Amino acid sequence: TLSLALKDVPDAHKNQNFLSKLFHKVKMSTYQLQTEYQKAGTTINNIADELKKKADTLNTNNNDMRDMYHDRIKYYQSLNDYIAAGEVKQQHLLEMDIPRAKMAMDGKTGQERFDAELKYKQLVSYQNRLSKRVYDLRSAQTLAYQQIQQLQMMAASNIKLIDTIHTSISMAIPVWYEQATMYLFAESQKEANDANQLVVDATNKMIEQNGMQITKQMLDITKASENHVI
Repeated sequence: TLSLALKDVPDAHKNQNFLSKLFHKVKMSTYQLQTEYQKAGTTINNIADELKKKADTLNTNNNDMRDMYHDRIKYYQSLNDYIAAGEVKQQHLLEMDIPRAKMAMDGKTGQERFDAELKYKQLVSYQNRLSKRVYDLRSAQTLAYQQIQQLQMMAASNIKLIDTIHTSISMAIPVWYEQATMYLFAESQKEANDANQLVVDATNKMIEQNGMQITKQMLDITKASENHVI
């Protein structure tokens, strides 16, 4: 610090360049403050740049999620069509085809009975497979709906976060600059005050030392003048 540096300066009566060395120390301290300010400014700029990159990444993610959202919507709607078609076919089997096949077995024997039973079993098996297929489509539709909700929530959260980042860049970062500047101003003021006080103290010390030296010389002269030559 400046105070420690000034302690290395010799007493005024031993060195003619005392004040020049003193102000050289002050000058060095001011340079150090400017260096610290530049470092602080660079750090704050780096933080702002990183925030901008994060915001850009979130924007890119939102664009990707928007595409995924539209794809999920189309997929969800297509599942609606498949499910509706499957339910219509299933209803037709349960209400018409299977009952008719069952009635067709009545009164038949031999090969005709065998063929009628086979057709009935095939229709029942087909209806069971169709029922499972419709169930799977409904499960896929539920999953697609959940994904749509998740994409909406994530996109909304990203938008809020992007807004917050922009607020930080436009408001918080400038406040950091101001606070860092005010801190350095305060440190510079303190350095100047300390340097001035040291100058005052050193000046008073020089005056005191010179006064003592002059007084001593006057006493010596007076004493010498009182002496008589024998």
